[in-house]
Amino acid sequence: MATFRFRANRWQARVRRKGTPEQTKSFLTRHDAERWARSVEVEIDKGSYISASGAQRTTLSDLIQRYIREVLPSMKGAKDDEIRLRAHPFSTIIPTASP
Repeated sequence: MATFRFRANRWQARVRRKGTPEQTKSFLTRHDAERWARSVEVEIDKGSYISASGAQRTTLSDLIQRYIREVLPSMKGAKDDEIRLRAHPFSTIIPTASP
């Protein structure tokens, strides 16, 4: 069941279903909040809901680091690719691999 409340000049929608984590999102209008809540409830009922909150928190640096850790070891020329990826401006905060 979805609940709605006006908070900090925005409408907050909260969907709570047994067996799934609580989903919360804020909107400018109540209509948008209700539409989002209905779509989340339908997807939960069908068993196809996947929360996007984890994807929204993922940074490019995280993706590059995961690629270096999971994909590169199985590739030919992995060492060269790793050097190029670590030299990229977006990956400056990635620590070097430990032996």
